Amino acid sequence: MRLCAAAVLAVLMSIPASASGPGGGRRGALLQATEIPGAGRYGSVYRILYRSSTSRNTPVIVSGLVMIPDGPAPAAGRPVVSWGHGTTGVANDCAPSLNADRAMGETLGLKPLLREGYVVVSTDYPGLGSPGVHPYLDGISAARAMIDAVRAVRQLARAHAGSRYAAWGFSQGGHGALFVASIAKSYAPELTLVGSAAASAPTQLRRLLRADAQTPAGRVIAAYAIWSWQRFYGAPVAEIADAKTMSVIDGVARVCSLNALENLQLGLDSLAFPHSGFLKSEPSDSTIWGRLIAKNSAPETPRDVPLLILQGGVDQIVEAPITRRYVKRLCESGRRVTYVEMAGVDHGTAARRGADMAVKWLTDRFSGQPAASNCPAAAD
Repeated sequence: MRLCAAAVLAVLMSIPASASGPGGGRRGALLQATEIPGAGRYGSVYRILYRSSTSRNTPVIVSGLVMIPDGPAPAAGRPVVSWGHGTTGVANDCAPSLNADRAMGETLGLKPLLREGYVVVSTDYPGLGSPGVHPYLDGISAARAMIDAVRAVRQLARAHAGSRYAAWGFSQGGHGALFVASIAKSYAPELTLVGSAAASAPTQLRRLLRADAQTPAGRVIAAYAIWSWQRFYGAPVAEIADAKTMSVIDGVARVCSLNALENLQLGLDSLAFPHSGFLKSEPSDSTIWGRLIAKNSAPETPRDVPLLILQGGVDQIVEAPITRRYVKRLCESGRRVTYVEMAGVDHGTAARRGADMAVKWLTDRFSGQPAASNCPAAAD
């Protein structure tokens, strides 16, 4: 599978950033759409390449998948759900679309969404499956990729996609979905965002860059962020990590978190970190690291975009008290939030268990039903 993925990646990376295509150089311009045969249980499936822009306003080409339901489209076009996947890694070959069957199987709620008649588009994010550094947990870059994927799928004639869309994501993708809500109106005024649903979404990145992180998953996430931010933003890694730690971080960054074997390897690699903590210091607010943490934490959202936030009560990666504080702040500023915390549920289980709930919530938003808010309870 890795050999096949490498061949696909070589083709994708051979396309220069200046490549021409439908829509020229516009953000969201569809450059390529290749139908994937044998995916009939998911309707018609395409691997796409499209244009986007990072938070640093650098033009990028992004890859992804489009799943189109069978049957006729409504006159106004099919609604679109933009899916944001969870962490898969920071290396170029960590793109979910390089193994389409697995990626579709891990797109939570995909079959029910297709049954409802929605087009589902799943971005790989910049730098995964395409040239450049992956800006890991960079909220604006992920949100632009999720929105530009909607623009791109509207140029795919077979999709018959309309202008209404929703964002739905898990973990890293939930973080992206919240940032979609924050920028949608200014970034893509020609589209209508009906709501954003986020499961297990990190809203305070300072907790993910802890010097005393003890779990393998926590250390891997921090390693991904440090590796990415050093290269994407030019953040000086010497401020927070020594040379020995950085060599381990480089090793972790080469491994994708895509299957059980690779997850095991990530766990083993993370054991090389000193048991007392792997950062020599935690970033202060005045450093570039602190400013980047603040920039990519707790996104503000407009009052007219309803939110669904799903959280596991015993999540050790995205801790429930932090999410509760974020929800309380949103509620106090007049946002419409449906917050669901699941007792005894961890990071990944919250998303899987909440997928049906998310599909129902998204369906209600597309049907025009007013979004309920449980803010009084959530703010307690």
